[in-house]
Amino acid sequence: MTCRVAMAPDELARHLAGQLIPSGVATVEPLAEGVMNHMYLARTRRSESFVIRIYPAQRRKVARYEPGLIQRLYASGCLVPEIVGHHLPASESAPAWVAYRYIEGVTLARRASALGPREIRNIAAALVENLKTMSRVPIRGFGGLVTYDSADEADAWEFVRRSLAGGIDNAARNGVVDRASVERLQRVLENSRRDVECFDGALAWGDLAPTNILLDREDRLAGLVDFESSFALDGALSAGYFFAMNPGHPLLEALLEAAHAAGFGFQDAKLKLCAVLRASRMAKFAHRSLPIGRPQSPIAILLPGAMQALEELDRHYSTR
Repeated sequence: MTCRVAMAPDELARHLAGQLIPSGVATVEPLAEGVMNHMYLARTRRSESFVIRIYPAQRRKVARYEPGLIQRLYASGCLVPEIVGHHLPASESAPAWVAYRYIEGVTLARRASALGPREIRNIAAALVENLKTMSRVPIRGFGGLVTYDSADEADAWEFVRRSLAGGIDNAARNGVVDRASVERLQRVLENSRRDVECFDGALAWGDLAPTNILLDREDRLAGLVDFESSFALDGALSAGYFFAMNPGHPLLEALLEAAHAAGFGFQDAKLKLCAVLRASRMAKFAHRSLPIGRPQSPIAILLPGAMQALEELDRHYSTR
């Protein structure tokens, strides 16, 4: 599928919708949810809906693995979108994109205040089943994905060491976290190797978040979206990344209980290390704007759970 390199995102989305949807396009509108990519909702004359995501140039590496990963997850039975097309041009200047069927639903972020304990437990149980299924998808290596079936390091420690060291360096140079936190990160780096070497290498979802969890009209899990931040590291990473951003969310406790009941429990030290890992990886880029131009929030505000986990791990290692 071809397109002109110079197309603006809005124009490209309309062009792609016209080529991808043979039944005819009724409307193409931008979606406000996208903060890392340009996202559009295309509706057809037959009341079908599709999402078109256009990757900014600096997110091109994500386009090398995310569409293929989503296809593998869909084939494995996870509640992820069905992809209808994707393209990674040979030219670095041409835009990469993916299009998939829209999953009807409301985000957990919008419904959370209306949900009771029973609904939260049911959602957590369904999430755990999807995370278990995901963990069985084989990935070569450890760390961030570079293709749909391979990660960027040969062992877990090298990935975590590199991530922590990079976060420490940038935090010290750019002040994205306070000095005390930088010193804690350094101590965690010096003391965490034994725990990291116990990581199981499972594929995990780093974007487990209320905004990426879709519910149907009965408040049941309907779909999971956004798999840019996926890692082959440990099954605890999904919960650890969730904890980093949402330490007090009612879903977290239910998720941990459901995982334990399903034999998929998350060891506390691993979970906290993954929360700190999220902050460290963000610290490498927190002084920059987001790919679509918005400034980023300070790490301590965006990831309060990671700061809590960092303090707890520092105390843990000082007494071990």
